[in-house]
Amino acid sequence: MKRVCFVIFALSFLFGVSAFAQTKCETIAEVKALASGTECLYEGTAVTTYYDGYNGIVMQDETGVILLKNSLCSYGKTDIVAPGMEVSNIKGKFVTGNNMIARIEVTNTNAKKIDVYDEDIAITPTSVAFDEIMKNPTAYEGVPVKLSNVNIRPIVGTTSGEIYSLTTDKALKLSFSNAPGTQLPLRADLIGFVSADYSGNIFQVANDKSVTAYAYETINNLKIGITEKTNIEYELTDSFVVTNIINTASNKVVYIQEETSRSNCGLRVILPTAVNVKIGDIITGLCGKFEPYVKGDNQKSATLTQSASKTITVIPSAVQPRILSNYIYTLTENNMQNAYLYDATLMSLSGGVITKSNNAYTYVIENENGQGRTSIAIKVANVDDLSAYVGKACPIQGVLDIAATYPENKLTLILRSTSDFLESNVQFETIADLIAAGEPAGTSVTYELVNPVLVTYKFTKGGGDNAVTSYYAIVQDATEGIVLSLGTTDLNNVVVGDSIVGLKGVYNNMRGMTTDILDVDDVLRETIRVKNSSNEIIPLEVTFAEMLANKSLFSNRVVVVENVKNNTIKKTNSDNSIWYDYYFTQDGVRLDYTLDTEGKPYFTFYNCMTITGVVDDRVIGGYYSVWPLSQNHIVNLGGDPTYMEDVKSNVSIFSNNKTIFIESEVGAEISVYSLLGQCLYSAKSVEDLTIVGDIQDEFVIVRVDDSVYKMTIVK
Repeated sequence: MKRVCFVIFALSFLFGVSAFAQTKCETIAEVKALASGTECLYEGTAVTTYYDGYNGIVMQDETGVILLKNSLCSYGKTDIVAPGMEVSNIKGKFVTGNNMIARIEVTNTNAKKIDVYDEDIAITPTSVAFDEIMKNPTAYEGVPVKLSNVNIRPIVGTTSGEIYSLTTDKALKLSFSNAPGTQLPLRADLIGFVSADYSGNIFQVANDKSVTAYAYETINNLKIGITEKTNIEYELTDSFVVTNIINTASNKVVYIQEETSRSNCGLRVILPTAVNVKIGDIITGLCGKFEPYVKGDNQKSATLTQSASKTITVIPSAVQPRILSNYIYTLTENNMQNAYLYDATLMSLSGGVITKSNNAYTYVIENENGQGRTSIAIKVANVDDLSAYVGKACPIQGVLDIAATYPENKLTLILRSTSDFLESNVQFETIADLIAAGEPAGTSVTYELVNPVLVTYKFTKGGGDNAVTSYYAIVQDATEGIVLSLGTTDLNNVVVGDSIVGLKGVYNNMRGMTTDILDVDDVLRETIRVKNSSNEIIPLEVTFAEMLANKSLFSNRVVVVENVKNNTIKKTNSDNSIWYDYYFTQDGVRLDYTLDTEGKPYFTFYNCMTITGVVDDRVIGGYYSVWPLSQNHIVNLGGDPTYMEDVKSNVSIFSNNKTIFIESEVGAEISVYSLLGQCLYSAKSVEDLTIVGDIQDEFVIVRVDDSVYKMTIVK
């Protein structure tokens, strides 16, 4: 009898039938007095304040603050409740610990039953000194507060920051997860609350309007962080090099860029005419009102007007500012943000011809055949006579200006002198930009990648009797990959896993015939050096269908492809001889793979496997396919995975090799139980794919939020 009762209790728990009644509470203080794990019903009335990221939403009454934890009540989800509402009838489990603030965990079903009485309640945060909060951060968990003019610094090695005290140096991690697009300022007023995550206490910003910045380090952060005109004077703390100067009757228009490579965009600055500055000088101490570029607002360029009460420091110098290169089609109407960011930036363009009409010069880049783009005409300004260049194809450089002309395909390039036509070494930040801007094969322009790239694969072709061995390497960055053709000499002391800088080459754009290649001869390779070694090569998770849909994005990059099938078709030639067609498939999508000179695969492939390799566009082999990095990068899966049928539309569940794979929305509550009710796994999904391994049972129960499935485990 005892065993039967236990099974009934286990099944009732699995299928959401509570064995105990909820404890009713009128106040949040009563809820927080319960033991962690207690099922409760909050019957009082609370006001929702701010989202705690994807965890849920914070609410408070006169007795305290607590988190309403539910994926449907979290930022970025379908809002059953939102900030500024009166809510009641909240049924769930009170839980503390696990690196989160105290909370009521509510199922999706119960979340839909929450009563909402008012939907427009003003939330007034309490002004608190940061040092006061740091005396006891947990006392402010969930409490809406305002911090005035706090100091912020980046956390080295991450994209996050932290608030810190100048007097005690105590710090609190700063989360901008509720403020999309917000750039990290150095000083700001912040509205939000103290929360917690795996790393401890954090300050969660309330929303995208709750950051009032006063200082930024880079131009890029200023341009992205400030999108509306304000009366605030913003300080730029970095040092900047002057790229161009235009004197007017009332002021001096100065174009600047970062002295270092921290940020790659420029800025238009209005200085008093008395300031003595020339091109190549270094400027510090910039502070003034900022007018961002707003489309439709007289097409005015983003401008910082220096405050008369602030002192600028000019350091005489002859610094040569970096000349960036960008593909012109990324600056047109369909990608407005790029044009805005590169406004006022000294940059180089190629592939165009100078024309003249009505005493005005234009740089015209004609539509490429089959690319589906329109021709682009760029006004050339600030140089009187360019007649010697009319009709000539040449690279061009100058300060990009979108003032008064953008976005009707009428960008302006402000030249400094005719020497801006003579640039033969064009710099690029990324491989994607280089490939997009590349000239047809045969041009002699040298392209340089100014940022580090990672060596992912090396191979040779040719060799043998009376044949010359040619050496190749494949490199990639965060955008794309490219093949380096090294001629008959390998890159000495450069191995897979090295990050290299100083890469220069002549671009060999094959226009779709095969992959893009950078020819690096013995002279150009002299500038290459290894920045660091033994870097981990992290593959992109991709499918065959995604690769074929966007070849340029994945070619020459390291990827991992799961559940690949090895296939062979037996065929007969006209002379009755037999041959075989070898290929991969994944979800019905086919990719051929290359055989060696004896007609056999270069690697041992399995019936079902996961492959980590470089996407080869007919350079290493003869087909567009995935070329494994080594035999160790081919994992035998043993057989096809088993998928659960009849699951809800946003969930996929399958098993293979004693492992369960659950694809769901981030924040889904996932549990796995044996048939006797033993909990094998229980957690909230933090990624789209949750993996539960080492399952010894033949059958298990999988629960995703309120849906329950019985599953057979594939061994």
